[in-house]
Amino acid sequence: MNYTSIVLIITGDKKVSSLIKTSLSDKSINVIFVDSIDKSQEILKKAQVSVVVLDLNPKWENQNKLLMDLKRYSPHSKLIVLSEQVSINPAMALNQTGAIKYLKKPFAIEDLKNIILKTAFHEYTSNIVDVELTDFLHVLSLSKKNKLLSVTNPSITNLMGLIYIEDGILTHSEYVNL
Repeated sequence: MNYTSIVLIITGDKKVSSLIKTSLSDKSINVIFVDSIDKSQEILKKAQVSVVVLDLNPKWENQNKLLMDLKRYSPHSKLIVLSEQVSINPAMALNQTGAIKYLKKPFAIEDLKNIILKTAFHEYTSNIVDVELTDFLHVLSLSKKNKLLSVTNPSITNLMGLIYIEDGILTHSEYVNL
């Protein structure tokens, strides 16, 4: 099978691994499972990973290392975080981790599958020029849809911004040097 996207799943939970593996088995995605953050570093160095799903484990002390490795070795990978505990506002958690989605356990595996597929296959695409960004964001928020907006400024050629909108709410933004 020709794979078009690589998804890295980092979880120590065999049940989560099994559910994800089953739900994505018929898709053209190469799903790689690792059971520790240390093992994920080698994958991030070698493969062009589209999506990283991190199942937070309170026993793992080096979760910040993953975030640094992700930005260093695979800056265009999108992060989805799974967690049993929500101790802070999910929007704050998204902002702090750089994640585009934060799912609280238990969650419907179908929801996670849809998020992975939309993210892996970049289903949020369109090109618009000569429109005020704030006006465009306002229209997108009224649509109550999920979008990934890539923003460039012609006068700044080496910088691109990404804006993630979920259900019409801006959930995350970042910029990258090209």
